[in-house]
Amino acid sequence: MKHTKIITTLGPATDTKEKMTSLLAAGANIFRFNFSHQTHEYHKGMAKVVEEIRAEGQYNPAIMLDTKGPEIRSGFASTPFMVEAGQMLKLTPDFDADYHETGALGVSYDGLSVDVKVGDAVLIDSGMIVTVVEKIEGKDVTVRVTEGGKIKSHRHINLPSGDVSLPSITEQDWADLSCGVEIGMDAVALSFVRSGADVRSVRKFLSERGSTALIISKIETATAMKNIDDILTESDGIMVARGDLGTETPYEKLPLLQKKLTQKAEEMGKIFIIATEMLESMEENPVPTRAEVSDISEAIWQRSSAIMLSGETAIGEHPTQCVKVMTRVSEAIEPEVLMTRRMPTQETQSITKELARVAAQMSYNIPSLSVIVVEGDSGEMTRILSSFRPQAMIYMVTTGENVARKSQFWWGVNAVQTVDNISKIKQGGHYISLMKSTKSATDEPMALRIRAFWK
Repeated sequence: MKHTKIITTLGPATDTKEKMTSLLAAGANIFRFNFSHQTHEYHKGMAKVVEEIRAEGQYNPAIMLDTKGPEIRSGFASTPFMVEAGQMLKLTPDFDADYHETGALGVSYDGLSVDVKVGDAVLIDSGMIVTVVEKIEGKDVTVRVTEGGKIKSHRHINLPSGDVSLPSITEQDWADLSCGVEIGMDAVALSFVRSGADVRSVRKFLSERGSTALIISKIETATAMKNIDDILTESDGIMVARGDLGTETPYEKLPLLQKKLTQKAEEMGKIFIIATEMLESMEENPVPTRAEVSDISEAIWQRSSAIMLSGETAIGEHPTQCVKVMTRVSEAIEPEVLMTRRMPTQETQSITKELARVAAQMSYNIPSLSVIVVEGDSGEMTRILSSFRPQAMIYMVTTGENVARKSQFWWGVNAVQTVDNISKIKQGGHYISLMKSTKSATDEPMALRIRAFWK
C-alpha cells in the first residue's frame, strides 16, 4: 500500500462516473476541481457524481477546490504572432484590442504601469517569452523582448520583480469559495497567497458558512517565499506550485526551493503537495519520460503528503495510466524511504503531539510493527501522527465522514469505519492501537492507552 496520496484534476477527459472510478481504482485519493475553468454548474454536476461514487461504499475520495486567483493575462490576437529578441512590444490595458489591428498587446490589468518600473522583467506565457520594461507612458508599457517566441491569445503574464497591486483574493474567488461550501469541498487550494492574512480571511469566510475545509496555500510567488513562515503557520498545508514559482524565480533554484519548502512544512507538521508538470508528456504519450519518473520519485523521497496531476488527467489522453504510473513509482520507492530516512524532527509543545511522536518512534524501533490503529472521531491524533511519518501504516477508526475524507490528504493514513475492520488489515507481526483515555479542562489528552497485539 502506498503512503503518498495522489490528486487528480477532473476535466473533459475524466468528468464521468466511469472515468472517475477508474482513477480511484488506479490509486487516486483526491479529486481537484479547477475553478479557473468551467462554470459553477459544471462543478456542481461533478460533485454529484462524486457523491454517487461515495454512496456505493468502495471509495471515499476528497474534493479539493482550486481557486483562480489574481492572474494577469495577455489580450486577444486573431492569429498567433512571433516576437524576436530585440523587438519592442507595447502592452496596453485595452484587453479586447487585437494586436494585428493596433500593434499593441492587450493586458487584463490596468495597474501594470504602476507595478513595474524601467528595467523590470515582464514574463509572457508563463515565462516562455521574456521581456524587460523600456518605457512607461501613461497606462501603456513598452517592453524589449530578450527571449522571443510565439504569442497566442490570453497567455499568462508574470511580474517577478515585485508585488502586484491586485487583491490576493478576487471577487470571483469569493464566489467560487461559496460554491465550494455548497458542494461540500474538503479542502481549498488557495492560489497566489502572499501572506498569512490572506489565509486568515479565507478561514473566517469558510467558518462563517459552516465549512471546516482544509486550506492549502499555493506557493507561487517570490512574495510568498518571503512570507512562508507566516503562511505555513496559518495554513493546513502548502502546495509547491512549480509552474508559476518557476517563472518568478530562476529555474536553476527551483529544486532547492522545493526542498526548502518541503523540509519547512515537515518540520511544522503541515501537509505539503508537489504539483505541476509531473507527467506532462503523458498528456499525449502512454508512457512517462525517465526524467518524469525521477521527478516523482524525488517528491516521494521528500515524503510529500501528496503529488498532483493537472492537465494529464483533466484533458490528457491517458488519465488512468498516469495515476497507475504514480502508484507504481510510489510502491517502488517508498520501502526504501521508510527504511532509510529518519523520523522528522518537530517541536512537541503539546501532550497530544508528544504522544504521537512516541508512537511514531516505536515504529522505527520495532521493525515488525506494521500497523498503528488510532481510535477517535476528531482525527487530530491521526493527523499529527502522520506528520511524524511513521514506518508503520496508519489506520484511523472514525465514524466521521468529513474526517475520513480529510485523511485522504494525510500521508500513510487509511480511514475505516469500525474496529472490526482491523482484523482485515493486520499485516502480521505487531500492531498497536492508540486511544485517548482522559482529558484535561483544555481537552488535551492526559494519557494514551496503548494496546499491543502480538501475532
